[in-house]
Amino acid sequence: MLRDVEMNKFRGYVDRELYKCEDGQWSNIVRFDSKETMTAFLDRLKEVKPEGFKAYGSMIDFSSARLEFFTKLI
Repeated sequence: MLRDVEMNKFRGYVDRELYKCEDGQWSNIVRFDSKETMTAFLDRLKEVKPEGFKAYGSMIDFSSARLEFFTKLI
């Protein structure tokens, strides 16, 4: 899995949090300094396909996954 140490190599990476809700749903919140750097990160993952991401990606049900972008206001 991509660890924070590896994630720090990506320009604009801030941090991430993983939550499990009472109903069994998971939320993985990954923060970057801008939508542009997050998009560049996702493009790079598609291009490189690091070994650690393959294991992580295999745990995701992409039919129910959502990708959302939020802007921090405070």
